[in-house]
Amino acid sequence: MQLLGLNTTLMIWLALALVQEPRWRGAPATPFMMHEVRMEGWRWDPDPIWVSMRWQDSAEVYFKPIRDELVDVLRQPTASAVRGAWAAKARTAFGRWYEDHQNPEKLFRAASYLGVTTVLDTKFCETAEFRKMEAELRMGISFLKAENIPPSYEFCRRAYMLKAGDSHGHRFRDLAFRLLKRDPVDRGVLIAMVREYTERGSDPPFEAIMFKGLFACAKTKTWREWDDQWIARAMVMYGVFHKQKSYYDKAATYLNRAIARTPKGVDPTPMKKLKEHYLRERDLPNFGRPTFPSGGGGTGGSSGGGSGS
Repeated sequence: MQLLGLNTTLMIWLALALVQEPRWRGAPATPFMMHEVRMEGWRWDPDPIWVSMRWQDSAEVYFKPIRDELVDVLRQPTASAVRGAWAAKARTAFGRWYEDHQNPEKLFRAASYLGVTTVLDTKFCETAEFRKMEAELRMGISFLKAENIPPSYEFCRRAYMLKAGDSHGHRFRDLAFRLLKRDPVDRGVLIAMVREYTERGSDPPFEAIMFKGLFACAKTKTWREWDDQWIARAMVMYGVFHKQKSYYDKAATYLNRAIARTPKGVDPTPMKKLKEHYLRERDLPNFGRPTFPSGGGGTGGSSGGGSGS
């Protein structure tokens, strides 16, 4: 038992070392050593407490105004926002949360502002700074003490958008279904479902609701020019899980459309590389075993914390 405890401690220290800045020259202490994170082998927080929480309207007082701010901005984005204003706001909010990492409102604000950059400042999403902020905010959710997790729909929604598909195989159960009951065409939740799908595996009810929601959302004004890539990603995974190569060709069609519609100033190169990768994977002799492409998540950011509002 002592050996098992030692191994667990070593795994925690190793994982922290991968995302933390060096602690010399007066650098602040890591914010993730206040209590032990919930772990299952190498998986961080496999059963997030917030997944099964019953939401209370009274808990939205801190989170709904932040969400409303983002909705307004994304409805009529200004030129100044595109030129980096939201990256600066995300940076400031992240710093304030880092100094008070058990504060769920500060975590929510930092993650929300970072999400806006995936729509208004896609170049920032390609930087190491963005990836570091995203990784630490993901960890921050896992390190929240139970008493600091609010019974908030908005908080759970943002946490799901940030954590889905982060390679730790969290058991989200029916959370996506519950979230979509509030808004069946919630772009952020649907993108998070695509990313969860890569780890959840074949699940007919989940697949049916995910595709229905994606196709419906694609007809709304919230669907971004490059968002057809998410339908493509979902189709590729469906092809893998159900051993149907034809879904790779369907994915290529959606990627072609996303590339063609991408506006000036947004680099479509990641989507072009993704298409090439999928076509190569389709023709591999070991078809049915996905080989994930290197690099980030493509145009529009790598995460659903990254999904705008």
